[in-house]
Amino acid sequence: MKRIVLTDAVQKDLDDIWFYIARQSGNIAPAEQVIKRLHATIVTLANNPDIGRPCSEDIDPNGRWFPVNNYILYYRAETRRIIFTHIFDGRRNQSDAWRK
Repeated sequence: MKRIVLTDAVQKDLDDIWFYIARQSGNIAPAEQVIKRLHATIVTLANNPDIGRPCSEDIDPNGRWFPVNNYILYYRAETRRIIFTHIFDGRRNQSDAWRK
């Protein structure tokens, strides 16, 4: 398994996702389930980085992406590590999300 690196941006994305779901639902259980699923997918991708699809040139020419529930997880696989760069809501325009 490659070493997993979560960028500051991904850590903030995870916090934002948790808070949003907990606030919207009025319950932390759904937020915990989504975060648990995201973490499980991160481990899966560290073991199998090629299962994600290549990003388009305007998003991250060296990156890959993988859907998880309503979210898109972005990462770059290197020889010894896998770097997770962002997690965006899949309903957003992804190019706009990357520019912000």
